[in-house]
Amino acid sequence: MKKAPRVKLKSINLEDVAIMVQKGFEGVDRRFDGVDKRFDGVDKRLDGVDMRLGGLEFEFKGVNRRLNEMERDTKSIKHHLVYREEFQDLMARMKLVEKTIGIVSGK
Repeated sequence: MKKAPRVKLKSINLEDVAIMVQKGFEGVDRRFDGVDKRFDGVDKRLDGVDMRLGGLEFEFKGVNRRLNEMERDTKSIKHHLVYREEFQDLMARMKLVEKTIGIVSGK
């Protein structure tokens, strides 16, 4: 089995380490700039969503108001409602009364 060739290590001083660390931080800074730009885009999109939700909230309030009016109107109509079966029963009874007392109906 062959041995891997030995790599000659270079001596590194404190200035070299400082330069390597600085380059590493520059790379991180560039990535953070990209992340910041993406967050700015997300913020703009969320602002648009907030505006649309505000519009929907306004619309739902209007729909809710209209439904409340319809419910109130329906209750009013139901209060004065006569069901067909009841009406037909009363008409049959009225015909009998009219016939008994000799009144000619308008119908």
